[in-house]
Amino acid sequence: MDIAFTDFVQPNLDLERSYAAEAGLRMRVASPQCRSETDVIGFAAGAEAIVVQEAPITRTVIEALPTLRIISLAQVGTNSVDLRAARELGVWVANVPDANATEVAAHAAAMALALVRHLPAFDASVRAGVWNYATTGPLIRPSELTIGLIGLGRIGRLFASYVKPCFGPIIAYDPHLPVEHWPEGIKRVAKLEELLGTADVVSIQVPLTPDTRGLMNAERFRQMKQDAVLVNVSRGPLVDILALIEALDTCRYRKYHPGWRLREYRLVSAGMVN
Repeated sequence: MDIAFTDFVQPNLDLERSYAAEAGLRMRVASPQCRSETDVIGFAAGAEAIVVQEAPITRTVIEALPTLRIISLAQVGTNSVDLRAARELGVWVANVPDANATEVAAHAAAMALALVRHLPAFDASVRAGVWNYATTGPLIRPSELTIGLIGLGRIGRLFASYVKPCFGPIIAYDPHLPVEHWPEGIKRVAKLEELLGTADVVSIQVPLTPDTRGLMNAERFRQMKQDAVLVNVSRGPLVDILALIEALDTCRYRKYHPGWRLREYRLVSAGMVN
């Protein structure tokens, strides 16, 4: 079998090369790494398997690689692959569901605690030469705050277990999880707007799909509490960036940070300027 690595984030692929050699598989690595459809088609011609990180594996790419039998993603997310095209063309798609669930959940918990305790704002204040606990606005004990989870898969459940000892009630919205599989200690809410209107900390743990793209839009931000915290450890496009800036620029805590000029930030990565 001929395996083509289109792109990767590891420092090197020594481990992968050793496994391939042990299994008697041929392995080639793109250099420079593939970034476009054209790059992938040109590099992976004749391959039966490709291992991909973020290179676009579209219908055009899959149709141009008639020998392709499997697409392997070295991560949880599959949004770089046209899954419908792969299914229709008989190409298997594999990912690594547990690749970094623990790390992502721990990071989400750290972000939630840092935000509710105003650590980023305190850090900026101290660096500006101010040492006053009241400069960032009122602080509320985490035990009095409600955690709201959007998505209750592997990462969502781990996140809940990490924050449970120090936060208050935990509620969740996940229309895809059957009631009989709902974990104990987490209250199920039937509608997303109910969660947004109740939670003091909203944490998103869902995959990026056509249905979830732009999930957090202007309407959703208006449904949130004025002083709520949003943690997104999933894909960026789940959140409408311009709507987020609008929400941040009008939130209650803005009066404690008159230097914020969010509307002037250039969103280079999103290709937009507000």
